[in-house]
Amino acid sequence: DGAAGGLGAALRICLGASIESGAMVVMKYTGMMDALKHADLVITGEGRTDSQTTKGKLCAVVARACKGASVPVALLSGALTGDLDTLLELFDYAVSISNGEETLEAMMQHGRRNLKFAAANLARLLLIGKGLHQGGSKWKTP
Repeated sequence: DGAAGGLGAALRICLGASIESGAMVVMKYTGMMDALKHADLVITGEGRTDSQTTKGKLCAVVARACKGASVPVALLSGALTGDLDTLLELFDYAVSISNGEETLEAMMQHGRRNLKFAAANLARLLLIGKGLHQGGSKWKTP
């Protein structure tokens, strides 16, 4: 019954309510599934990626929808912990935006700057890949 388990169970028993995944509701009402039909790449993120991520957090639901639509998905996270191999089975690209040495307070203070930097680096990586694919990059593959 999720984070509000007692309330969810009471509503189900007393009022006959149904339980829906919050992530799926967000996907439905934002038009994400329709948008995937036209997407080349999806970038998602969360504050901390951990063992709970693959068990239904929104970014994992987004990643599974992307896999179903054959759209690559990148994850920008405040911190990556847990089984990183499992994360890379779900996400095509995953990176922490922190330098790993910052306190939580410093991470929060520098979050916007770090996110912009990580997003810019991802864009550069995509441009390098595009150049390599088209043979127009100054970087050559070995």
